[in-house]
Amino acid sequence: MKIILIISTFVLVSCAQIEKKPQVVAKNSVSTYMAPNKLAFAHHQIENSCEHYMGSLVIMNEMKVPEHTHPKSDEYLYVIKGGGSLVMDGKEYKVKRGDAIFIPKGVKHSYKNGGKFTEFVQVYTPKGPEQRFKKWIKKETVKNRL
Repeated sequence: MKIILIISTFVLVSCAQIEKKPQVVAKNSVSTYMAPNKLAFAHHQIENSCEHYMGSLVIMNEMKVPEHTHPKSDEYLYVIKGGGSLVMDGKEYKVKRGDAIFIPKGVKHSYKNGGKFTEFVQVYTPKGPEQRFKKWIKKETVKNRL
């Protein structure tokens, strides 16, 4: 749980320094996108003009995330629930609830869910890779409470 607070603080402080506008986002105030196969959901929590993105990603069933890279962005993941198999630069890691993961920009990675449900906190710095979720089916959008 400490890693979530550290990541959240990092993102919020960094954004506040750039924009001079703090942001608190209520759980029911996020944009949610569903994958076309209905096996993944992306919840965009903090996405504004600063250089960071923070959201959560829910992966259902035995879904696989194919190998890919983020050429310009580092990725941070924190496993909230579930777990599975993460491959980075050809090396396999078993990840589970409570694990924190750093994927440097340019590193090939893929993921195979190990059970019925896995949820990650996901941070990109700089933002950018999360834009792919916007091609999914938009489920809901509620305005931020602040």
